[in-house]
Amino acid sequence: MEQAALTALGSLAVGVVGGAFGVGGGIFLVPLLVWLGHRPVEAVGVSLFCVIGTSVGASSVALKSGEANLSLSLLLEPFLLAGAVGAGLVATKVGDATLLYAFAAVLVLIALATASRARGAQDLVAPTDEPGLFDGSSGGARYRPQRLRVLPPVMLGAGVTAGLFGIGGGAVVVPLLALVARVPMRAAAATSTVSLMVTAGAAGAVHLAHGTVPLDAVAWALLGVIPGGLLGARLQTRLPEGVLRGVFALLALAVAASVVLRARGLS
Repeated sequence: MEQAALTALGSLAVGVVGGAFGVGGGIFLVPLLVWLGHRPVEAVGVSLFCVIGTSVGASSVALKSGEANLSLSLLLEPFLLAGAVGAGLVATKVGDATLLYAFAAVLVLIALATASRARGAQDLVAPTDEPGLFDGSSGGARYRPQRLRVLPPVMLGAGVTAGLFGIGGGAVVVPLLALVARVPMRAAAATSTVSLMVTAGAAGAVHLAHGTVPLDAVAWALLGVIPGGLLGARLQTRLPEGVLRGVFALLALAVAASVVLRARGLS
């Protein structure tokens, strides 16, 4: 019962962070579940189902705020989905320590990319007079995503991280949309949140078929991540861009350090 309570309370905090940064919470939920005694592959399976729960609640807020770019989300989804399903098929064959070390490396890259973006000035590309299919709005300012031809292979890789590490892809999608497509951080987070449901659902189904999803842990985690995700999505609309990027980078580095410590214990 103590582990169940810790799972629920920890998941509440994870949901708040995940909803605020549009990452579904998996980037923080997987390490939490591993530290609570679950195998890494089981933590990934639980995380994917919780990403669905978080994104369902957070998506309603993201859509209502007008920050989510639905056209861009529909462009990204097929590539995220293909990568997530493919990686989910091989995740059960990767060793526990290897999976954690790889996860930590991805976290460090994400933190560095986000921190780099945080130091840069806002550089929105305003749309021309002719409307564009993928134009969006953030904070009252219109923007036009850039390098759309580069996004499909990039998002395929983001989908791989979703299926392999149970992070829903948002932790990778958000900084990539900001860096590659020059989408505002808040709009990137909202767009990512909307995309997470299908991506995480597909990868989660693969893990469920392999028997690596402890359903009791899913139930306790959902008790925390769903209300936490709703609260986090509301916080997202109130936090400055610079704060969102800086805090996200610091949290990712801290979690990476904890994952390495756990992986050393499993080696």
